[in-house]
Formats: sequence, C-alpha cells, structure tokens
Amino acid sequence: FSLGGFIPQVDRHGVKEVDVQMGTGFVTAKPRQEDQDYNMAHVSEDKKLGVWRAPHVNSFFDTRTVRRSNMLQADLGNQPYGATLNFMEYAMLPPEKVAMAKQAMNDRTSQVAMAM
Repeated sequence: FSLGGFIPQVDRHGVKEVDVQMGTGFVTAKPRQEDQDYNMAHVSEDKKLGVWRAPHVNSFFDTRTVRRSNMLQADLGNQPYGATLNFMEYAMLPPEKVAMAKQAMNDRTSQVAMAM
C-alpha cells in the first residue's frame, strides 16, 4: 500500500466503495448503492418532481451504456460527464394510472382485513 493501507473515499471520479482483502491488498470495486439494479426495478415516487416513475423497457441497457461511457471518458480522456454522475432512466406514470393503482391497493387491503 503506497498510503499505508489508507484508501481514500473520494477521488477524481467521485465516491469509491471497495472491498480490500485483509493482508493481501487485493482491492475489488463494489457498485454504489445508487447503481444497483433494484433501484430501477420498482415503482417509486419522485418527491422532487412530484411524479411516479416505473421501470423503462431499455433502462437497464441505457444506464449501463451511459455509466460505461462516463468511465471511459474519465479514464482515457480525463474528461468525465461529471464527477458525481448518477444516471438512471425511468418511465413516468400518468397520474390517472397512479390513482387507479392506489385505489386497487386500498380495495385489496380492505378485503384482506375483512377476511380476517
């Protein structure tokens, strides 16, 4: 270890998450929490924009392509898209579909409660 075993949490490409094998110095990069597939695989509400979002058909492919391009730009050209790039692609759900889904969920919950 050139830094006495110290691995900085931030470098020129942003925040790093790594596993270091004890005693060997073997380092394996881990994907960041925001880069995990489960973030794109469920319906969620975007509080900032006030919309509901769902998985897009090509989001898993497009997201990997953009992140890989950013890594190559950073490594080969020293010009990444951004130091803290976090790209995810979603499909926006129409408000009437969200209202219908909420109503169906409430109806299902009340039916389960009545059955007990």
